[in-house]
Amino acid sequence: MKPSMKGLLLALVLWGSLLPAAWAAGGNTTEQGAAAQEPAEGAGGHLEISQPLAESGISRQKDLKAELLARYGTREKAREKFKDPRNDVQFSLPEGFALQGLYGRGKHQEDILMRASRGDTMLVYMANGAMMKTDGEKEAKPFQSEKIMLELTLRTYEEEAKAKDIPVQAAEMGEFAGREGLHIRQLENGKVSDRYFFGDRKNLYSLSFLIPEKEAGTLEPAVRQVLDSLEIGGAYERITLPHSGVSYEIPFGSVDIQKAADPGDPHQLSRLHLDNQLVTGVIFQSLQENMDYAFLPDSLEDLCDQDRENLCRLMTENRRAKWEKSHPGLSLKENRTYFSKAAGRTCIVEEEVTPGGKSLGYVFLRKGTLLSLDYFQLGARDQQKVIDHSVNSLQWKDPEPPVRAGKKVPAPAPKPKYGGE
Repeated sequence: MKPSMKGLLLALVLWGSLLPAAWAAGGNTTEQGAAAQEPAEGAGGHLEISQPLAESGISRQKDLKAELLARYGTREKAREKFKDPRNDVQFSLPEGFALQGLYGRGKHQEDILMRASRGDTMLVYMANGAMMKTDGEKEAKPFQSEKIMLELTLRTYEEEAKAKDIPVQAAEMGEFAGREGLHIRQLENGKVSDRYFFGDRKNLYSLSFLIPEKEAGTLEPAVRQVLDSLEIGGAYERITLPHSGVSYEIPFGSVDIQKAADPGDPHQLSRLHLDNQLVTGVIFQSLQENMDYAFLPDSLEDLCDQDRENLCRLMTENRRAKWEKSHPGLSLKENRTYFSKAAGRTCIVEEEVTPGGKSLGYVFLRKGTLLSLDYFQLGARDQQKVIDHSVNSLQWKDPEPPVRAGKKVPAPAPKPKYGGE
C-alpha cells in the first residue's frame, strides 16, 4: 500500500523538537560517560632535525629546517575524531572544538547525542531511531527508502517552522558528504542554525551548528571539516531461515517479495532493497531435492584441483544451457564459476551478467545440504561491498529440534550399570 503524505507519521524518537530550541539545552538525557575534555595536544608546529650535519655545522642545520618548512609547511594538529558508540558513524571535530559530553537515551541507550563547542559556537550530533506508519496500520515499520525518510523529515520541519513563524534561510535536499542529505538553515533568537540530516532507513542522523548571527560568516570552514570527514556505514539486520540454523545480515529496511516469486522458484527468502537496487535470496535444500545441484558432493572441503575444475566447468555449462532454453536468442554477457572463501567456509561462486543485471550466488555445502546465498544487482552501481558484508556474516549452526505440542512423557529411570536389579 502506497502511504499518503497526509497520513504518514514520521516516528522519530527525538528528545525535543526538530528545531534548535530544545537540543541547545540538552534535554533530559543521561550522560553516558564522556565528560568534557580538551582535545589532546598534537605534535609541535615545527619540524625538528634530530642530529646536526657535522660537515655543514649549525648554519646548514638551520638552512635545512627552513627548506623543509618551505617545502612541506608546518604539521597540522590532528583533530579529535568522534565515533558513535552505537552506530557506524564517525567524523572529525572542527578545529578548536572541544567535546562537552556524550549522552544516551532509551531503554537500551540506543539514541545518541554528542555536544562539542568552540566559544559561542556549538556542534550537536544526534542519532535517532526512525519508523514510518501509514493510514490503517497499527504498528510503525522501518523505512524502505532513505529518500522518503529525508523527504518526510523536511515536510515535518517546514510545518513546524511555519507554525512557530521561524525565518528559514535554506531548506533543500542535495548531496552532502558524498551522499544524499537534507540541509536546513534558519535564524532564531539572534542565532543561526545550520543543520544537515542523513538517513540509513534505520536511524536519522543530524549534524547541527549553532552560532551567533554576527559570527555566522566564520562557520563555513567548520562545516566543511565535519562533512569532509563524515563516514556513515550501512545499516544491516540479521534474518533467520526457520528450522535451518542459518542466519545472515542483509541491508536494513527491505521489501519482502517472496510471495511474488515464480512457481517452482526454490528460494525460501527473497527481499528487495530499494536504495541498493539489490535483490537477496536464500536457497536451503537437501542436495537430493535440487536437480540443478544433485551432482555436487556432500562437502566442498578436501577436493583436489581437478575435482574443483570439473565442478566449475559443469556448473558453468549447466547455467548456460538453462539460460539459452529460457531466453532463446539471448546470450549471457558473463558466465563463470570459481571456488572462494566466505564466512570462514569454502564455497562456490556462480557469477552471471545478464541484460537485466549482475547475479552472484555463493553455494555452501554441509552434510549433504545445499545453502545458496544469492544476490542480484538491478542497477549499474556496484554493490560488492554490501554483498561481501552480507555473505561474510553467515552463521550456520545445527538447528534446534522442533518442539512438539502435547504432554511431556517422563524419562525412564536410569538402570544400574554395575549389577543389582
